[in-house]
Amino acid sequence: MESPTTPEAELESPPTAEEWAQFRGKRWALLDVFPRYGLDWLHQKFDGNANAAADFLGFQQHGPVSRKWSAKGLARRGKEIPRRGRNLEDGDRDYEKTGEEVWAGWGEDGKHLTEYANEYRWAVPKGQEFVDLVLLSDLHAQSRLFDQPRLQSSIDYIAEDPSRRWLCAGDLFTNNTKSSVGSVQQQTVGLSSAIRGLAYGLEPIAKQCVGIAKGNHDARLQNKQDVEFDPVERLTKMLGVPYFGYAKHLVLRIGRQRYTLYVHHGTSGAATAGGRLNAGLKVMGTVTSDITIVGHLHDEMSRKAYRRGPAEEEAQNGKVPVIDHKQHMVMVASFERYGDWAQEKALPPTPLGSSRIEFSARKRDWHVVT
Repeated sequence: MESPTTPEAELESPPTAEEWAQFRGKRWALLDVFPRYGLDWLHQKFDGNANAAADFLGFQQHGPVSRKWSAKGLARRGKEIPRRGRNLEDGDRDYEKTGEEVWAGWGEDGKHLTEYANEYRWAVPKGQEFVDLVLLSDLHAQSRLFDQPRLQSSIDYIAEDPSRRWLCAGDLFTNNTKSSVGSVQQQTVGLSSAIRGLAYGLEPIAKQCVGIAKGNHDARLQNKQDVEFDPVERLTKMLGVPYFGYAKHLVLRIGRQRYTLYVHHGTSGAATAGGRLNAGLKVMGTVTSDITIVGHLHDEMSRKAYRRGPAEEEAQNGKVPVIDHKQHMVMVASFERYGDWAQEKALPPTPLGSSRIEFSARKRDWHVVT
């Protein structure tokens, strides 16, 4: 958004309704354009309701707006948490919700508790039976051990066939902080630069992406520093691709076939192959998806499992056959070469690169290729 031609100091009135619309969902773009008056106008427009203002700006919580208003001495009214110990005039006091309003608010929040899966419709070229889903994970793009040439090879492979698709299971960034394993000085570039770099590298295959998840490294600013910033969410918006969060159910519609996937970044600090296998199977055991895709442990595994249950067919003489339903756990390797913390802790080297799943568009069948 371009700054107005009128010097900011000469502006005497807040933005028009049309100008306000340009700032919706743009976070602090308002302050970039109107650094001196922006907070005052925001406070005036929403009558001191930080929740409403944060929702307008595109923040998930009202914290950033509340902190800026508080720092400037602007009262937070409306449905907000009251500030104690302030000697404000009655008209400027923060509004403290009644018990009835609190209870009603919980009810409104409860309407959003249902979890929904993403659906992706995959167009298959006429006459083609199998299509490939390429799995990426744990890029750690800021690490000095980031294997960019290997990732470029995977990108080239995806790009050479428009029918191919891909997803990433998290940890696109190293995102070291003062309170995390690894030093900030070990990173080759800062987080903003890394976001721009990955956006540039992945842009040629953005239209073939079914989604990107975040990992524990990606969430370090939120979890370790209590900073409301998600670099993966920012990257997905730049690329225009679905954002999975830490875990997401996914329904693939390939031709007439329907496949269910569960993408989860993964958990555990297991150092042995058996421990990593158990960690992956643990995630798979929480869902009924056909395929569970996990990352995090920088290893490459593919393990089938079966669950018993009724077949999805009409009953014959009041009976439905019980059959084996195939499940598959796929653990995706990383793009971070061996060294640094893993070498210091004498952890064994692990595989590198992507995996892929071949799906049939003619019959319900798939094969994992690692």
